[in-house]
Amino acid sequence: MRSSLFISLFFLFTSCEWFKKDTFEFENIALEQTSEQCDTTDDCPVVSLNYLISKAPEPFATKFNETIRKRLLTLLEIGGDNSFVEHSNIEKAIQTYFYEYQQLKKIFPEMPAYEINVVDSISFQNDTLVSLMSNVYTYSGGAHGYQSVTFLNFKPSGVCYRNDELFSNKDSITHIAEQYFRKKEHIEGLLSENGYWFEQDQFALSKNIGFEKDSLILYYNPYEITSYSEGAKIIKIPLDRIQKWIFIKNLKD
Repeated sequence: MRSSLFISLFFLFTSCEWFKKDTFEFENIALEQTSEQCDTTDDCPVVSLNYLISKAPEPFATKFNETIRKRLLTLLEIGGDNSFVEHSNIEKAIQTYFYEYQQLKKIFPEMPAYEINVVDSISFQNDTLVSLMSNVYTYSGGAHGYQSVTFLNFKPSGVCYRNDELFSNKDSITHIAEQYFRKKEHIEGLLSENGYWFEQDQFALSKNIGFEKDSLILYYNPYEITSYSEGAKIIKIPLDRIQKWIFIKNLKD
């Protein structure tokens, strides 16, 4: 099973491509492997990772790379071993992923082929913020795979901003975000009456918050606020509307 999104996104990456923007240097890494222990291509698990490593400066590069490494290992981990995430490397993790799959396949011969696709990109950066967008598709059996997006917002130190560090006035931004959300989704009444699952029927900012040029992005993954069939919900708010309530300055430079 393959996600067409990743085919369309793959052109963004080559197996080893450098780029430099502002003060941060990154390299694109592309790894695509299939298990060697397959009877047919239909039952062959696939891992496709298109991710970034930072080359400079320090300490940003070291901390950024460690965050990416642990994130990828968590996606590849099947057996629930925390030490695996702490101590393994990505290439070894891929082979372990294939091995664990084959062990399960012996118990459940009809089990379909697993798949992991990751495409990471920088949606925005300046000298105070690097906003990374990670597109992930996973399939581990069932009627369909799962497509999700995660944003990670890095400080110049290489540590990720918490969402509560982004805004000086969360309530004001939430109020404006709800206006954009209701307009885009054509909602006039209660959110619950329109199929949304916000707690206490009150609009809330998404857990995934990212940035791009001129916009704040709120990304609600499938199942988060409505049914899977509705897909992801994405709200973009012009920075001009909310810049005064964002702690990170110079976002429009």
